[in-house]
Amino acid sequence: MEFKQNKIETEVGNALETLSKRQLSTLGSKTSKETSSSSVKTTCTSILNRGGDKQTPAPTKGVQLASPQSGPVRTPLAPISGNRRAPKRGATAKVKTYDLSSVFDDLFNEDTPAPAKKVKLTSPESSPVRAPLAPFSGDQRVPKRGAALALKKYVTPRIAIDDSSEYESCGHGSDVDESSDDETALGEGSDEEDLDIEAPLELQDEDGEPVIINRRLRQYPPPYPDENGLIRIGKQPKQPSRNIYTAPLDQAVNQITIRIRARVGRDAKPQAIPKNIMSDIMQGAAAKLSQSAISFREGWVRALCDYTGLKMSWASGPSSGSLEAPYHFAVVDGVLRYHALPNLCLVMEGINRAKKSNPATVLPLVAEWIRVYDHTTAFNDSIGRLAWLYNAISNAAIISKVYGTYSNRTIFFPRANGWSLSEKRTALETLRTGSRSEEFDSDLSQLREKDIFSFKRRTPDCQPNWIDEDRTLRNIAQQYGISTEEFDFYLTIPAPNNNGRVFYPFSVLSRPQAISMGWNWTQIHEWCCEKVHNMKRACNKRGEDHGFGETADGIRFMYWMAAHFSNLIQGLKESYTGATQREIAFRILDRWGLPLVPWVRNAFVASLCKKQDHGIAMLFGFTNSEETFDPLRHIDLSRCTVTLDTWFTNCGMFDFHPQLWDEVRTTISNVPLHHPLFRVDSAMGDEPWIGHWDQSITLQRYTFYLSTHGCLDEQIT
Repeated sequence: MEFKQNKIETEVGNALETLSKRQLSTLGSKTSKETSSSSVKTTCTSILNRGGDKQTPAPTKGVQLASPQSGPVRTPLAPISGNRRAPKRGATAKVKTYDLSSVFDDLFNEDTPAPAKKVKLTSPESSPVRAPLAPFSGDQRVPKRGAALALKKYVTPRIAIDDSSEYESCGHGSDVDESSDDETALGEGSDEEDLDIEAPLELQDEDGEPVIINRRLRQYPPPYPDENGLIRIGKQPKQPSRNIYTAPLDQAVNQITIRIRARVGRDAKPQAIPKNIMSDIMQGAAAKLSQSAISFREGWVRALCDYTGLKMSWASGPSSGSLEAPYHFAVVDGVLRYHALPNLCLVMEGINRAKKSNPATVLPLVAEWIRVYDHTTAFNDSIGRLAWLYNAISNAAIISKVYGTYSNRTIFFPRANGWSLSEKRTALETLRTGSRSEEFDSDLSQLREKDIFSFKRRTPDCQPNWIDEDRTLRNIAQQYGISTEEFDFYLTIPAPNNNGRVFYPFSVLSRPQAISMGWNWTQIHEWCCEKVHNMKRACNKRGEDHGFGETADGIRFMYWMAAHFSNLIQGLKESYTGATQREIAFRILDRWGLPLVPWVRNAFVASLCKKQDHGIAMLFGFTNSEETFDPLRHIDLSRCTVTLDTWFTNCGMFDFHPQLWDEVRTTISNVPLHHPLFRVDSAMGDEPWIGHWDQSITLQRYTFYLSTHGCLDEQIT
């Protein structure tokens, strides 16, 4: 958001800097607990009122924050899991009201300039200062003097931890008992060096880029090989950091403020929102989200994820808080808005990255898939439930097509503005529950099967002899121990017009749709050409520019897929020695255990992505040779740095460190099917609304429990 630069800008910046020193100097003192955010509000208000142009809005009613013994005022949207830490014995049972709304009044006043100076994180009284939560990576370059002010982007302070810090933290994957009262055990960290309090600080936007640096000015170190032989290039994965579950109130307010500026401020230009309206939206959002702060002890707060009820971290990482819009729009004062109340909540960043722009029902459906796949041992007990979930997620893609929610907001909002209020209400209900209405069925009847089960394609430069290519694919599979009969069963489907079989390395649950639409060799070739083209122009563009690309086209990619899936199938045969071919075929999944499909707008669409982590050059493993390429000799999977994952998996992994990928998956599995923000309809997966499905599978429909009957173990049908 652009702020007017007036004559009181320097005075406000100095006041905020002085007050930040005063507040944070109390971290190492047991007696200085009377300082609160009210001093920030009072000082800023007195300075701003001297401007004479506009008055600061009157403070609204304070938010009541609960102490450990009085119980929280805010009930989380999802049940709190067992990882909520118990308070210390003898904790003070005081209830203090923090007037957070009035603090936000000043922060979001359109005439209030943002502080131009960097905020110091520590004072001499609070030293020694410990190392930062995660070291700055090579791609976080310090801009030239004055660059940050020219871009008018602001960053949030990192939280430094000293020896007496009360931050409750837990390393990723550690075995620290959260029920312990030992704060020092939870706060152990690196002692390598002090935090540079004058360094530019990190804040990330929706695309994972620090907002202080303009992307066009961004520079990266030259490519280099690491100790594992991988070519490091471009932006590197974030280093794991300790989760910090409690934070000082003023730091929490600051983080929420900057998240709102970064996310809500993006809506101003595409939606043409005036500055005064945008200021009101931000102020209301801040007051609402401040209710997520639950008092832990005097002056310290926690926040819970609105989707899972789990504690969120105040440090950067997949468990940190992220501003989420559950639905694609909200009607506010008769106008469509996106990041505006009531379409706002705080969720973990890893969950938000994975959800992307899918309908609200997709996230709980994928979470249920993960739970079924992980905890159901008998294959026959799980296949009916997984097939129901697959149908439901396919129907969610149909909802996206009907309403056009997959489009950019600059395209979607003009379309949605033409709907009546009744149509908007129906659309929101369908997006929230997956239930069908007469209006939705009317729109659905105008779609054809090929409108739903479509894929991105690129016209190839040549037309191969498919009889020869089919023979080559089978020879590649035989190198990995896959017989011709097994190749036909696992990796092919019948070609149109009874013309043999065609290569189809996707989920068996998607085969009926592919057969119905006439999947053929030309289509798989066009799909492969599009994937290679997209990799070269986008995903691996830096590698291609620096000479780390490979000679690849659609046919070579098809050869690689034959080797990749044959190797995967052979591993499944060794792991599940007593499994039938049908069970092995159902277990051909991505790294998160999700099924691969070629269809666009589907959360399970196959994505050609980086394998080891997201900071390397993409290589298929084609050996460098001056000889003519031979797919039987020149594909080395041990040198491969790419794989095929679902789009949901690829987005969920983001650029987090590979050590955290399983943690993100586990966190997603905690999202319930029924929630105040979404409630999956019990008939959503009974059958695909358009297209065919494998009717030999007996679907296991989900039946839900009412609270009283659930205690008696009686299902409501």
